[in-house]
Amino acid sequence: MLASLLASFLVTATVSTWIDLRRQTALETNRLTQTARVIGSLASDAVAADDRTESFKAIRSVAQMPGITYARLRSSRSGLLAETGAGARLISDATVDGAEGKLSIWSVLSTGSIQVTAPVMSEGETVGTITIFSRTPELRGRVLSTIWTTLAGALVAVVAGLIVAQRMARKISAPIVALAGLVRRVDETRDFSAKIDIEADGEVADLVAGVDTFLAGIRERDARIAAQVEGLEIEVAARTEELVVARDAAEQANAAKSDFLAVMSHEIRTPLNGILALSDMLATSDLPQRQQRYADVIAKSGRSLLSIINDILDFSKVEAGKMDLETVEVDLAEAAEDVASLFSEKAASKGLDLAVFVDPRLPLVLADPTRLRQVIGNLVNNAIKFTDAGGVLIAIDRDPDGGDHVRVSVQDTGPGIAEDKLPTLFEAFAQADQSTTRTHGGTGLGLAICDRLVRSMGGVWALSSTVGEGSTFAFSAPFERAGPVIEASAVALGGNIIVRGLAGQTRAAVLRYLCAWGVGANGVEDGAAIVGAGAPVPAFGVTICDSEDAAEDIVKTAADACVLVKPVRRADLSEVVGQMRDGVRPRLTHRSGQPRAGTTFPGVRVLVVDDSDVNREVAVEALSRLGVETFTAEDGRQAVERLRKQTFDLVLMDGSMPVMDGFEATRAIRAEEAVTQRPRAAIVALTAHVVGSGADAWKASGMDGVVHKPFTLEDLVRTLGRFCADRAVVEADQPRVAVLAPPSATDAGQDDVRTDLFDPVVRGELLAMGRNGRADFVQRVHGLYAANAPLRLAEIVESANNVDRDGLARAAHALKSMSLSLGAAAVARETSRIETAARSGEAIPAIGVDDIQSLVSLTLAEMEGAGPAPAAALTAEEELAAGIERGELHLVYQPLVDRRGQLSGKVEALIRWIHPRQGRLNPDDFIPRLESEGGIARLTDFVMTRAMQDLGDRPDVTVSINASASEFQAPGFADRVAAAAAAARFAPQRLEVEVTETAMLDVPAAGRTIDALREKGFGVALDDFGAGFTSLHALRELKFTTLKVDRSFVERCTHDTASAAIIHAVIGVGRALGMKVVCEGIETAEQAEFLRIAGAHYLQGYHFYRPLTLDALPGADEEAA
Repeated sequence: MLASLLASFLVTATVSTWIDLRRQTALETNRLTQTARVIGSLASDAVAADDRTESFKAIRSVAQMPGITYARLRSSRSGLLAETGAGARLISDATVDGAEGKLSIWSVLSTGSIQVTAPVMSEGETVGTITIFSRTPELRGRVLSTIWTTLAGALVAVVAGLIVAQRMARKISAPIVALAGLVRRVDETRDFSAKIDIEADGEVADLVAGVDTFLAGIRERDARIAAQVEGLEIEVAARTEELVVARDAAEQANAAKSDFLAVMSHEIRTPLNGILALSDMLATSDLPQRQQRYADVIAKSGRSLLSIINDILDFSKVEAGKMDLETVEVDLAEAAEDVASLFSEKAASKGLDLAVFVDPRLPLVLADPTRLRQVIGNLVNNAIKFTDAGGVLIAIDRDPDGGDHVRVSVQDTGPGIAEDKLPTLFEAFAQADQSTTRTHGGTGLGLAICDRLVRSMGGVWALSSTVGEGSTFAFSAPFERAGPVIEASAVALGGNIIVRGLAGQTRAAVLRYLCAWGVGANGVEDGAAIVGAGAPVPAFGVTICDSEDAAEDIVKTAADACVLVKPVRRADLSEVVGQMRDGVRPRLTHRSGQPRAGTTFPGVRVLVVDDSDVNREVAVEALSRLGVETFTAEDGRQAVERLRKQTFDLVLMDGSMPVMDGFEATRAIRAEEAVTQRPRAAIVALTAHVVGSGADAWKASGMDGVVHKPFTLEDLVRTLGRFCADRAVVEADQPRVAVLAPPSATDAGQDDVRTDLFDPVVRGELLAMGRNGRADFVQRVHGLYAANAPLRLAEIVESANNVDRDGLARAAHALKSMSLSLGAAAVARETSRIETAARSGEAIPAIGVDDIQSLVSLTLAEMEGAGPAPAAALTAEEELAAGIERGELHLVYQPLVDRRGQLSGKVEALIRWIHPRQGRLNPDDFIPRLESEGGIARLTDFVMTRAMQDLGDRPDVTVSINASASEFQAPGFADRVAAAAAAARFAPQRLEVEVTETAMLDVPAAGRTIDALREKGFGVALDDFGAGFTSLHALRELKFTTLKVDRSFVERCTHDTASAAIIHAVIGVGRALGMKVVCEGIETAEQAEFLRIAGAHYLQGYHFYRPLTLDALPGADEEAA
């Protein structure tokens, strides 16, 4: 409103001022023009006569006129006639021509004077002109006065308008503003019960009434809704109560199902434990090829069964449609051929030809091998089940319509399936018809599970079938490549080979392989050939047989024959085809699919954390056979402490332990790693919980993986391979680490062990491990069980009496766990029943103390006579000599670094002994035995000689070797060392002999040896200083070149004041005596920094370098990692 008034004011004032200005300007112009014309008329005769006197008289009167200051007359003929007055003007001042008589408003306001010129007329003719000049202050004043008067009037009008408008606005806008505020409050508070009490007139009153009616309508609607909601709440409450009852019943049923599955899981896994362990041992032993193949099939079948049971037992995954797929590198050929091997016996028993073709141009892929094998295995099993004649072909190649997709198909020559039945095949519990179930059996779940797995892989099914001809079950899946694309030229072999005597699926697979390799299949009759078992054995070729028995028969009649057994593996066929192409008589160097020499992990450090002595002993024994250096902890707290001081390549962590369980310990370790920036430790759960609430506890706690019981050697190898792949060693030409003699009937307990107390399969495995491993292994495990079982039994009784369910479950679980490890099935069953009842909240079963104690006593009594018969024992020196002869001993070298962390050129030689049956032997075990039996000199000579041979061409390296205290003090030791160095042409200054503090018990003898060694140029180091009995007096008297501080002080130097003070003192003493000080066992950056500041000359430990093989030993110019 104010804006409109101001606009009106401006327009009105402007127009009014403009009109008044024009009027004033016109009046002034007319006045001057008329004056000029009057004077011109009076002077016309004088001008016409050119009479100057009369002309002057005529214009003299202008002096009496106000404002006019100058006038002149000009004659048209003679020019200026007369003028009067005076005045100055600007060139830009206004000028009015008498003919026009107009001035602009702006010129009037801006000029200081006005000049008017008019013609002088005489008898109708212009005879001259008259010009008058007038000052204009009065005109400007009148104009400005007019402007101000106009503005004042307009302003008064505006103020009056504002007053009137304000009064009118109040009457119109006030009700609208009040109404807007009310609507805003209703919107914010959602309170529609507000009453409208606003006075208004006219249209505003209609607006207020409309809003009031609208709110009344809302209130009425809310009242109806509230009434309806109240009724619904009553109904919902009733239904909710019914749902709660139904939910509780369902949860109880689900809990009962989970408890049942957990119990059944353990019960099924107990016999599987024996099956898998024994079959693994047999498969890696030196059995005849046929029996070895049977054992390998048993092992693979057991693992497949275990994998399938894991999914079927965990109903939560199946019901929720969840299938966790891992992603690892998979060799498609190996996966398909493994499945074919599992079903080869079944196919042969029905006279079916089972073959595999996997396009050799396919690279490694990323997939879940277990799930892939499960799908292929189910399809193959169905194909064999329903096929009575012909065969089954497994084919894997690129999908021609799917880009990078891989097509997996299983084709059979069975009865076929009607087209209208194909869409229902993947429904659960569905088969083609009821006769199928009656004839072939089965639940109808296999294809349903396959469908879920394939869809989880992103795959799509492609089914085709013709009744009477057969079926093809195929799927295409987008497996990601794990390796480079293999071009056809990379697999091309070339050449020509004749194929005869083969039929069915094997012939089709062989021909497809030859085509993929670019090999012609139409060679000359007397050339290279691939023939079937019925054809004559070729002089230069390969025979493919249906079974191992047929192969053995052929080899008996033709010793040089090369025989392959169906289903043929691609690697085997490729090897012999390549040999024939090169003109070499075909012969398999190693049959693919059969176990090669054992894989070991020398130097790998594994911490086993378990509260059960029995479980720790068994785990350590199993790991030692893989060449692993094992350490143990009894609970989670000890594990946390050990990881603060030491580093491990892998931690196997039990879940249920006292003091601190494995899951809590893992969370504590992860928290410390985050705070201290310590490298992440690899922690793997080792547990029997595969279903129920505890199955995924390892994930929630931050562990890196899980190994479920029963575990096999392959499980341990796979786990170690995952975290320590760069440390794996395949002893291809050495005796296998896992060589085990097959268990006898006595081992299995069939004759000597009571089957009502023991699981004969597990007992057989345990006794076989004892016979092929450490001689005292079984006795040690029995002793541990005899010491711990009564303690756990007492805890069971006490917890039951106190109605402590948690304590009862823990004690029962501990006794069950150690009993299962020993195969004590009766005790395990009883404790499993108690544990299940305690965890599920059921009534705790009555416990007869005498009965349980009697059961444990019977078990222990039976164990006393169940151990293996002792073999004729060899002396330690004889075992060492045999080990050296077989090449079981070798050296590794651990570099030392200087205070800057750079290589010092010094290494320490460490002995490693990989026994063919016992795995890696611990030096802490065999060295004391050799010392006590007098055979240590043989080991010292071996280490000394081998070290100088290894490092003979490495002049940049100085090596230290360890000597026994007894031989160090013996006369002639220095001469022995000098002779060995001379024989190896090894400079004495590059060899240092380390001796532990126990040698200092005889100071004079030790002193003589030290002096002799130093005189010959060798260095002498005192090892493990601080852990023995050396006095400061002896240290002063004995002229050592190097002083090595014991690792026990280094482990605690960063958090134990006493250890830190001792290290400072020892370094000070060593420096004062002119010795180089070495601190060993450094495993953290904090320890390294402390010792550097403390003044140690050299540092040694896993923080810088692990023990390395000779090939891996870095050069002197390389910096420490």
